[in-house]
Amino acid sequence: MEKKILEQLLDLEAVAKTVSNYKSLILEWCQQYHYELEFPTHELPREEEGPATPPVFECELLINGKVVAKAQGYSKKNAQQQAAERAWADVQSGKLQ
Repeated sequence: MEKKILEQLLDLEAVAKTVSNYKSLILEWCQQYHYELEFPTHELPREEEGPATPPVFECELLINGKVVAKAQGYSKKNAQQQAAERAWADVQSGKLQ
């Protein structure tokens, strides 16, 4: 019974193929082609001040000095990962070469 239930709920191959670190993927791709990669990230000004207002960060992903993707997030890491995911989608579609 356990095997039947777990097999239906978990597809281990799908989990293994799930990408979670786009920043590493885009970094490895840039290293392979000797491209310069930068993630300038800064905190956006808050519209409201107070402890309930979380900071928002904006990241630009630059390859060889050219802005390839932008993203925002509630942490620098999150903003960078989202920008990297957008850039990786462009790599996969052939927009970036």
